Amino acid sequence: MANQDQLTLLLTRGALAWNQYRKNHPDSAVDLSGADFSGADLSSANLGDADLSDADLSRATLHHVYLKGANLSGANLSEATIRSAYLGGSRLIGTNFSHSDLSHSDLSHSDLSQALLRGANLSSANFNESNLSESNLIEAKLDAGDFIRTNLSKADLSRAGLERASLQQANLSGANLSGADLSGTYLNGADLSGANLSSANLSGTYLNGANLSGADLSGADLDLADLRTDFNKPKH
Repeated sequence: MANQDQLTLLLTRGALAWNQYRKNHPDSAVDLSGADFSGADLSSANLGDADLSDADLSRATLHHVYLKGANLSGANLSEATIRSAYLGGSRLIGTNFSHSDLSHSDLSHSDLSQALLRGANLSSANFNESNLSESNLIEAKLDAGDFIRTNLSKADLSRAGLERASLQQANLSGANLSGADLSGTYLNGADLSGANLSSANLSGTYLNGANLSGADLSGADLDLADLRTDFNKPKH
């Protein structure tokens, strides 16, 4: 249950007053769980370590919002605009980001397991060392994003755009990448064992040292791809 005084302050007085409140009360816990922020403008608000679990942030504007260590598990951020925000180390289990704009945001070291990111714009976003296992990234835009050592095991990335993304040493075991655009993507040392890469565009993809054992490459475009890969390396 949200703290009503905190909720009223944030919604009625805006980010400047809210940030001053956080500065004056650095040890106060922020409880905004289950709150309705649909369509609200929370740009530049300091929501670090806040509890926003199950909150409704659909269609909200969150430019440059600071959400380090925040709990947004089960929250609804569908169609939200979250550009250039910081969500490093946040808890985002099962969070709904469908058709949201997370471009240029930092979500490194965060837990997004089973998150819904279908159709989301993740262009140039940082997901390094995050957990995206079993997440739904169907038709999402991940171009030029950073996913180094990210866990994407069993994630659904079908028809996703991953052009020029960095996925070095990422775990994509059992992931669905059917029809995905991986042109120019860096997959050096990635684990793609058992992945579905059918009809994927792998032209110009860097696969040096990748594990493709048991992967489905039927119909994939491998033109100019670097295929110095390990097809027999066991899964970790």
